[in-house]
Amino acid sequence: MKKKSVLVLFLAVLLSFHTIMPNVIYADYDEKLVKGQKVEINENDEFFEFVKINDIADNDKAAIRYINKNKNHNNYTVCVNAGHGTSGGMRDEVRTKCHPDGTPKVTGGTTSEGSLTAYAVSDGMKFMDGTREAVATLAEALILKDMLLERGYNVLMIRETDDAQIDNIGRSILANKYADIHVAVHWDATASDKGAYYCKVPDVDSYRNMYPVSELWESHIALGDSLISGLRSNDVKIYNEGYLDMDLTQTSFSKVPSIDIELGDAISDHGEAQLKKLAIGLCNGIDLFFNENPDLANNRKVKSTKNEKTYSGKGLLSNFFDAFVNIVEEIIDFFKFLLGDIPQMIANLLITIPDGTWKDFRTTYKFEDLINEGEDGTKNKYTIVSEGSKNNKYYENIDGNKAEFSRDTEIPVICVDLYQFASGRIKQLDTNFFINKNERTPFVSLVVALIHIIIYLAAAFLIVTLIWHGISIVLSSLNPKEKKEHKNGLNISIKAIIMLVGSIVIMALCIYFSQLLFKDIYSEYADELPIRVNVSGEANYSFSTNAIGYLRYMSDLNSTKMLTQKFLHALFYIVFAIGNCLLLIVMIARFLMLMYLSVMGPIVAALSSIENRKFIKMTYTQWVVKYVIWSLSILVIAIPYRIVLETCFK
Repeated sequence: MKKKSVLVLFLAVLLSFHTIMPNVIYADYDEKLVKGQKVEINENDEFFEFVKINDIADNDKAAIRYINKNKNHNNYTVCVNAGHGTSGGMRDEVRTKCHPDGTPKVTGGTTSEGSLTAYAVSDGMKFMDGTREAVATLAEALILKDMLLERGYNVLMIRETDDAQIDNIGRSILANKYADIHVAVHWDATASDKGAYYCKVPDVDSYRNMYPVSELWESHIALGDSLISGLRSNDVKIYNEGYLDMDLTQTSFSKVPSIDIELGDAISDHGEAQLKKLAIGLCNGIDLFFNENPDLANNRKVKSTKNEKTYSGKGLLSNFFDAFVNIVEEIIDFFKFLLGDIPQMIANLLITIPDGTWKDFRTTYKFEDLINEGEDGTKNKYTIVSEGSKNNKYYENIDGNKAEFSRDTEIPVICVDLYQFASGRIKQLDTNFFINKNERTPFVSLVVALIHIIIYLAAAFLIVTLIWHGISIVLSSLNPKEKKEHKNGLNISIKAIIMLVGSIVIMALCIYFSQLLFKDIYSEYADELPIRVNVSGEANYSFSTNAIGYLRYMSDLNSTKMLTQKFLHALFYIVFAIGNCLLLIVMIARFLMLMYLSVMGPIVAALSSIENRKFIKMTYTQWVVKYVIWSLSILVIAIPYRIVLETCFK
């Protein structure tokens, strides 16, 4: 009983700590584990045709996505948009459309109601002390970035400089492409110290029914409500109910939950202490939003509710959970390497030893390593890595941002698996012993030559035997018994010739039907693997792989919320990798057996013309059965693999 009381007390203490510590700074946070990556938009992005200012390619202080690899990292990316800060954004020649469908604004604001176009980026207001709004929003954004990283988020910074040449539509496209939510920080132009509020999607049917607002307006409001709750939890003054209806360019072009949050007005305090207070409140609101609406990170709509709960923050229990998840991920990665990568590397030796590439051939490589090789590279000839998406007959699309895949995520290069076995693409195990191809190994070429010689010798032997029996029949016309024996021998020789021709036909038909069955699975003149994987978002690349390669790639999922998927993909990868090694043994046995049977077929046929042979026990019927079974055993592999391709990747 006492033990139970102690346990209850311990849990109560933990829960109390979790509740009363709303603004935890994680002791294990290491800024060295945060990597900044330059991102940009291009003509392939939706709404790009509406952008008028997009000159950030060479600006290393604009459009930077910070990838967080600390132990408490989560799967969410927050776009922090420091409002304004684009010189020349109010020129008439760069005005942008208010709505993607060309309809007029339904409310006033910086741009009046009924307008069709708006400033690309306005200059913003000035505080009473002369500070420009753009300066204050940047200072707030930089503080908010650091706090979000400490709490485990990835952060997309629209700008970290006074001047970033990207307009409001371009900023929304960046958020759409690389973030889960979009938070733009501003101050109002009024001078009443009115308090904080967010710009709410107007309750106007025509606006809420307009794409993409129609898909996300409830999510926008849910985010705004959470931010106000977070600010209120940190004693930030809130204006009335915390929102004003506003038709904004930002919202009109957003495909992720997006909010313009006004943190005060022209006479509000914007000193460093106040900016930190505001940033803590915003972080609380962002945490609250994802805790209450975790599915919104996947762009799924939920019912909007005004949430006035006080943020409780992340405490010891969350840290314990994060630590537990990290341990599980490390265990998964260890066994994936030990029981998956190592067996697969052994299987890959079948191809890499003969061509001399085994010394530097691994199971996975980075994007840059492969694309720099070119399409004829030792490893890239299998993956054909390229920028952007590229569909094939079989393909799979992956949301790279959601899975936290980047160009540093290793791409699998698995050149020996069920697909290569099923489609006969491994030349070292090629059982077409009739055609002497240039790409054969010397050993297989020797076997092919030996089979051809044996066929010629068997045919010559049977023709000589046939002639000998024919001549003997003529010469033994006066000896009926001897003549009968030679007639019987002649018939046996004719049957043997038919068997010899039959053995050649059987081998040819088995080879022909095997190749005919798989002609739709692979390209006879390319090494490229059948499944094209398109990774969107920050990674923005595609590569070819096979089923086991897809499992290997997906086993590198970084998202905490995808731990179960990571485990299952790793488990199946391990099973298939071990299966590949076992199958390799079977396929080598098949190759050796078919080589033996291809040699023995003509011999068995030829020797069937000799009575009382003692040194070969195999009959012609036994040879036919064995050859057909071993030859077509590949169907047991190929047909299920074809079904997998058709059902899972088409």
